[in-house]
Amino acid sequence: MTRLTELRNRLAKLRRRRRNVRWETAYFALLLAVLWILAALFLLDWLFELDRLLRAITLLVGVGVVVWAFRHYALPWLGQKETELDMALLVEHQEHIDTDLIAAVQFESPEAPQWGSVQLEQAVIDGIATTGRRINVMRGISRKELSRRSIFLALTVIAWCIAGFALQPHTGVFFNRLLLGSMHYPTKTVIESITISGHRVDPTHPGSTPIKLRYGEPVSFEVRCRGELPDQGEAQLTAARSRLRTTLALEPAAEGSRTYTADLPRLVDSVRYQIFLGDAWTDPGRLGVGLLPNVEVELEVEPPDYAKADPSAEPVTMPRGLRQISVVEGSRVLLRLFADKPLSGATLSIDRQDYALKRGGSDQSELWLRDDGNLPDDAQKSPLAAVTEPVRYQIQVTDTEGLRLERPLEGVVRIRADSPPRVAAAIVTQYVLPAAVPTVYLRATDDYGIARLAIDRKVIRSDGQTDESQSEIYRLASGQPPQKDLENNYPFDLTPLGLKRGDRVEITLRAVDYRGPRAGKSATAETLVFQVTDEQGILEHMAEADRQSARQLKTMIQRQLGIGESP
Repeated sequence: MTRLTELRNRLAKLRRRRRNVRWETAYFALLLAVLWILAALFLLDWLFELDRLLRAITLLVGVGVVVWAFRHYALPWLGQKETELDMALLVEHQEHIDTDLIAAVQFESPEAPQWGSVQLEQAVIDGIATTGRRINVMRGISRKELSRRSIFLALTVIAWCIAGFALQPHTGVFFNRLLLGSMHYPTKTVIESITISGHRVDPTHPGSTPIKLRYGEPVSFEVRCRGELPDQGEAQLTAARSRLRTTLALEPAAEGSRTYTADLPRLVDSVRYQIFLGDAWTDPGRLGVGLLPNVEVELEVEPPDYAKADPSAEPVTMPRGLRQISVVEGSRVLLRLFADKPLSGATLSIDRQDYALKRGGSDQSELWLRDDGNLPDDAQKSPLAAVTEPVRYQIQVTDTEGLRLERPLEGVVRIRADSPPRVAAAIVTQYVLPAAVPTVYLRATDDYGIARLAIDRKVIRSDGQTDESQSEIYRLASGQPPQKDLENNYPFDLTPLGLKRGDRVEITLRAVDYRGPRAGKSATAETLVFQVTDEQGILEHMAEADRQSARQLKTMIQRQLGIGESP
């Protein structure tokens, strides 16, 4: 501890206080600049409802002004650095004393003995140590600039408090918009909800709900509001490419209604839209136009096994785009869809029942109706898995943008007639003895083969009683290929029937065609009749037949000779 320790401590205290005053003066200026710039930004934004770009520009300008104010009004105060000698010189100047003060401070340094007389140095130090207690070093602190800036800052803070209290709802909105948020200042009319063609839009963030509609689709706007209800509003649409602007009038849905509506007949280009209703308005939103997918249907037909010319034949693929076809009953139809853009899903509708199409490959624009046994749930199989009757179907698709066809694709699968078999039977004579075995000549033909032949019998006794029965005369053996044409002579034995003179037997040949595991269709020939008689009766009928033949021969001769013709 030296004799000038107390004085040195007082000079150090003076230096710290002067530094604090400089810092306060500098930062008060910076705070004043920030508050006034914020006030200017608030007024500009409130009066002109700046969009996000203009807000960003004004914010950058404000930051530039704050930087300029910092450099001119704060940085000069922060850039000053003072030492102990500076404080000694300042006190000498303030107290109007000679240079002994700064000399005494310097003479206490370790290098001082080398400068000259030690006695003289000690004398100066002793003199300052004695008089230093009476020196008021704190006169070197100037608070004039700090006081002036403090008054301005206090007045500014008071003005901010008054404005914040009076415009309390606006304060939070301003700072949100200052950070480039999308909030709007309170208005007399408040937009509660916006619905565009069935799509709900957040009124505070329309841009966060992009809407994509079909090309040429009409657009309907429905805006619901509260508060002060205007007579009408506007929906402004700006085309994305041509920049043409269209204004739609938002009219009340009914007298006194809080819902306003407007319609655009046809949307052909992407647009940006804004809603203006009273003093309320929304940020821009976007309506996109998506081209509908161009969808083509490809049908693959696999006939039933019995209808195949070759059992190993591949299914037949119809020309792409053909949606109306005819197939053999029982055929399986595989349906594929091909589109010019990726699809997220497709639905086949038959008789108000929907069947989801599965993806058949890696291509997102190709979808299949996989009714080929690969589905885990048989309940999902559609009538196309085995067509037994005409089928009318509709197809609706959804692409990855959520767009659907304006009208579903429609098609028909008709049944190509698989005609019943054709069958014929004949006999030589209808008069037989009770134990005769007459020959029945028969023939049956079908497009795909005969599965079974049978004879239906009906015996009508002379006393009026009847007996009916059926006997099978042919059945296709398992594993054998069906024959399309059967011709045979069948000996019809009458002995087991126990016939008598006067009885009558009616027989009908019945043929059933082959249709694989499904039941075939049947057809019958003309009914043949046997009249049961004895030998005398047969002779009589033979004589009658001879007489008829003679009459027919005589008639033919007369026609040849022209006998009996009129002149």
